[in-house]
Amino acid sequence: MDLRRTLAATLVCTGLLLSGCGNGENANKPGSEKRQEQASRQQTEVEKYNAYVDAANTGPDFSDVLQAYEKYIPAKLASGKPLDDYYSVSGTSISRQLTLLSKALAIPYDMPELDAPAKAMTKALGDLQPIQAQLGPYGDSKGYLADGGQKAREMQPAFIDAMHAVIAAQGAFYDGLQKRDEINTQAAFDRAEKDTPEYFRAGIVLAAKKAMRSGRDFFSQPGNEETVQAFERDIDTAADRVQQWDAKVRIEQPQGCDSNLSPMNQFISDARSSIQHARRGDYQNTSPAGAYFSAQKRDAESFQQSYANLINALNRGDCRF
Repeated sequence: MDLRRTLAATLVCTGLLLSGCGNGENANKPGSEKRQEQASRQQTEVEKYNAYVDAANTGPDFSDVLQAYEKYIPAKLASGKPLDDYYSVSGTSISRQLTLLSKALAIPYDMPELDAPAKAMTKALGDLQPIQAQLGPYGDSKGYLADGGQKAREMQPAFIDAMHAVIAAQGAFYDGLQKRDEINTQAAFDRAEKDTPEYFRAGIVLAAKKAMRSGRDFFSQPGNEETVQAFERDIDTAADRVQQWDAKVRIEQPQGCDSNLSPMNQFISDARSSIQHARRGDYQNTSPAGAYFSAQKRDAESFQQSYANLINALNRGDCRF
């Protein structure tokens, strides 16, 4: 199962880049100009990163769009019968993505993990756009009723090729966003004051993101013990950090912080249940007809949701000390 979109769209607010910025008290002290320059650069980094997040969270997953198209349209075109319905891809989705990617690329900060895939996705969308400019109005005006679907048949190979190029570029963009997010999360962990709730909180986020990455391999390769062990190691690390965080929180707040602890433990619980199910063979021998309701699919979706719940709980910041 591909978890890239979940990783891209669910980002944690950790105060990563602005925590070391200067303030008014330092403005007149020696070195203040250098600190202000650093603060400005950090602000630009945050602005560019947020712009890329907006691009990732806006618009469709183009693989879903193509999957919906291929479920119905090619068979209708291949039948040779006149079409009674037709659609391709939204022109608004393409133009919105291009606008947001261009906005992020224009911000003057070098972010190689995202700049290169964003440029590749911009090119792929640019190649798709003139194809959609013909097929979109063709579908909207029901041109297929006038020509029996001839235009759609002629342009289908170009459309599908262009969509595959966009899908590959979008996947690389999601991967780049994940890499940058982990860089930011690692920076928060490294900069946090050691042996504090915030330090262990950042460690939990870092471990959870690594577990999501190893979980992607685990769910896509059921029965592979190597991927099971890698996933298990990352989950055990997350569990250790949750225990450390909880112990530290209870020193300052004896009742703890259940609004954060509960989704942390649910994330770990869902992962460990999935590992148990994989090892006892629950993911094996699923027929194609039963794949939609399979234990593997159900566990993967539960794990994705528990990850989203964990990140959302941490973003709310219900427990601050």
